[in-house]
Amino acid sequence: MAAPSYLGEVVRNGQGSGSIDLTPLGLQTNDIVLVMDACASNANTRGVGVSTSGYANVAAKISANDTYDCNSIVAWKRMGVTPDTSVTVVATGNSADARRTTVRAYRGVDATTYLDVAEVKTVGTNGLLFDSGAITPTTVDSLIVVFGMGATVNGGTTAYSAPSDLVDWAANYHNSASFHCAIGVGHKVWAASAFNPEALRGVDAVL
Repeated sequence: MAAPSYLGEVVRNGQGSGSIDLTPLGLQTNDIVLVMDACASNANTRGVGVSTSGYANVAAKISANDTYDCNSIVAWKRMGVTPDTSVTVVATGNSADARRTTVRAYRGVDATTYLDVAEVKTVGTNGLLFDSGAITPTTVDSLIVVFGMGATVNGGTTAYSAPSDLVDWAANYHNSASFHCAIGVGHKVWAASAFNPEALRGVDAVL
């Protein structure tokens, strides 16, 4: 079976609930949509997530409690006969939060099992950078998707530089009145052995 193909991404910045247009992705029946929702705040209990029906979190919300707190989820949905034209995210609950939502779509994911092995989560503090853990799929041509975020004080321009071991890399950030939320996402087609993604680096002096 060939590896899933990447269809593209759409993004949204904002603390309140809101709709994200999916029509630029050209979705078809059985395509998989991933919603990666990230919030930087002064509390690790902020709301992140999807209110559109049919989405399920890949895992429970990931939070990091520090001077600047991280809140994030990854949710997924397989498109039906009539694919969704939008997806709505919940409000974070604080107008000072920095929040960025990245939505990616993939075609050709196994029709029965969308997740080859359990997800790997890592949580850190005392820094904006992140270092994802190793994962070992069981099916050749599985697609490994790596997503991470960091939080710091507002006013930064830090994004993450492209790692050498991921493709279709996208990194950006959102600043609010009080916080800075940096995100990065990319993927890799798996062939053999454990894959440990390269640790992320920043691209400006904020770090």
